[in-house]
Amino acid sequence: NITLYPNPAHHNFTIKTNTPFNTGRVTLTDVTGRIVKSQKLNTNIETISVEGIAPGIYMADVWLDDKRSTQKIVIE
Repeated sequence: NITLYPNPAHHNFTIKTNTPFNTGRVTLTDVTGRIVKSQKLNTNIETISVEGIAPGIYMADVWLDDKRSTQKIVIE
């Protein structure tokens, strides 16, 4: 139960979760598997800037403690 919005994203996107966690992180990877951004998550609602990231399709890996959720996000 992790939501990423808006999708497609322009300047930033928000990650919202209802799951309590101690350690959280989001990692964006491009189609070649290269990590283009990694950011720690501190709260259940976090805004992630995508400034400086080229438009395209990315995979967002959201880690909450030892659980991973992967979602596709489009950056325009």
